[in-house]
Amino acid sequence: MDPEMNGPGQRPPPGPPRGQRPPWPYPPPPPARRSGGFGCSGCAIAGLAVALVLSLLLNMVLSASAAAGVSADGMHQEKLYSGDLMTPDKIALITVKGAIMEGGWPATDPVEEVRSQLKIVANDPNVKGVLLRVDSPGGGVTASDQIYNMLRQVKVPIFVSMGSMAASGGYYIAAAGEQIFAERTTITGSIGVLITSYNVSGLMEEWKIQDVTQASGGNKELLSMTKPVQEEHHKIIQDLVDAMYERFLDVVMEGRTAAGLTRPALREIADGRIMLGQQAVDHKLVDKIGYLDDALAALQTHLSLSSCKVVQFEKLDPFGGLFGASGPQNVRIDIDKRQIVESFGPKALALWKP
Repeated sequence: MDPEMNGPGQRPPPGPPRGQRPPWPYPPPPPARRSGGFGCSGCAIAGLAVALVLSLLLNMVLSASAAAGVSADGMHQEKLYSGDLMTPDKIALITVKGAIMEGGWPATDPVEEVRSQLKIVANDPNVKGVLLRVDSPGGGVTASDQIYNMLRQVKVPIFVSMGSMAASGGYYIAAAGEQIFAERTTITGSIGVLITSYNVSGLMEEWKIQDVTQASGGNKELLSMTKPVQEEHHKIIQDLVDAMYERFLDVVMEGRTAAGLTRPALREIADGRIMLGQQAVDHKLVDKIGYLDDALAALQTHLSLSSCKVVQFEKLDPFGGLFGASGPQNVRIDIDKRQIVESFGPKALALWKP
């Protein structure tokens, strides 16, 4: 076989020396690309694809916003819970669920969430009333007081529907309602305040660990975990608890005096005890036994609305989770770490702790 031929098992002929053009019959080099126009067809196709994807996403966002109704703050979407979609009159359904603690991630801070939703209510003349759904064991005294104060500033009537639990701080905020409905199995009451703390000074002494903290005064280390508790400290803390407890009683009386509750009668049951819905009605802490729909019907009658729509305000998620759940998972991790750290510090609570 001719060695010039590229047969089976034969190597191809060597190429030309570096820097020299290959001789014919090798094909000539391709013509140079002209500048301008659509020289880079691949880039053009990729650009069109990106533009198409962005257009689709934008259309999805706009469609979701049009269907749900973006609220005035641009951070919530208004969703229909029930009622006549075509009527302009609205009742805002606001839910407080879980522990009432301020601070941390905004999406899970009930104080900030209630504040933002009440701002929407205040700026929407079509909202004629608020139905507050409470399902909470309570939480921080200050956080509960902040929500209560915000509710008291609302210019439209507020009716309250208690869920499975509206105890302590949960009842604290419920007292802002003109009428309070509880279910028969609702756990409520637990009117009282406690300050929690831990003391490991005995354990440190046993393990021969010393705390060398320097303080400017004897009471600066009040409720220190690592120093023995002094009688003077007990008195200071008890005075704080008593003052916050009296504030709790003031809040209840502001909302329940019209229902016939007296302060002596309140003080008699405000010893931290919990009770079911009917017991709360008997003690004038609650107006009626009923469910969410009963409270809604009563509010609609109170407002003389023959028809209305009940709306909820939910945090706006413009991409509907298209990019995965990594965000919410990270939020959960941050909250867990914060709760672990804060669980060891002293705090004033309007909370039922079984």
